[in-house]
Amino acid sequence: MYGHKWLNTPYDCGVAICRDAGAVNRVMTTQAPYLQAGTEPPPKDMVPESFRCARGVEVWAAIREMGSNRVGDLVEGCCSYAQHLAQGLMEMGYELLNDVVLNQVVATIGGENDMHRIVQRI
Repeated sequence: MYGHKWLNTPYDCGVAICRDAGAVNRVMTTQAPYLQAGTEPPPKDMVPESFRCARGVEVWAAIREMGSNRVGDLVEGCCSYAQHLAQGLMEMGYELLNDVVLNQVVATIGGENDMHRIVQRI
């Protein structure tokens, strides 16, 4: 999950949920002589970059404040708006270039006049 897309957190806030901590450790493990392990598993082997900031705090705070139901409502609402936008663009004669399964709509847009027409409809 991209925290910046759904939870209004900084861009590099992301979440991957995995049941098996060992699998995360195997994927994230880095080997270098200057990285010495002191705990099991080393914290550096549980994130993509060993120098990463504590971005989980922002994600945790947003989820804690909103609760899982409101997060779910937010995601569902964004996806619904995207579906509505896609439908409106198709009705206006634009071609969709992706399957709208989340909150992203990619469509052909002509020139500047077309963009103004879309903004007027929105």
